[in-house]
Amino acid sequence: MENASDNRPLSGLVFYFDIEDDVEPLNDKVHELGGIVAPRFFINKITHLVYQRGDHFRLNKVRLDGKISVVGVDYIEACFEEKKRLPESDYKLQPKDEKKKRKRKEKKAENESELKKSKDESNAHSKVEEE
Repeated sequence: MENASDNRPLSGLVFYFDIEDDVEPLNDKVHELGGIVAPRFFINKITHLVYQRGDHFRLNKVRLDGKISVVGVDYIEACFEEKKRLPESDYKLQPKDEKKKRKRKEKKAENESELKKSKDESNAHSKVEEE
């Protein structure tokens, strides 16, 4: 059991890994930062679900519950690298449809930016011809 006065960055947090890859390196990082890794999934005990191509039913259950932070593996890596607890919202796992919407929005903004740049260049070229 972790010491109650533990001031390490992930102290008091309980992680469950729902990933296909080897979890041992991530376990070590979480433990070094003061967190606990749950060997089994107990929705009322964990604070963070680290998800990567795991059980979709579990992922949806956690999202409906709304009390557990769902993050990707990159959250653990970044916390370990920075040696501090980082905002989960920066590493929040997004549903595929939200990712698609975000990518479409980014692509649209990129296309609009390129179109505006092209128009600006065309206008500049026209002004040069007029002179």
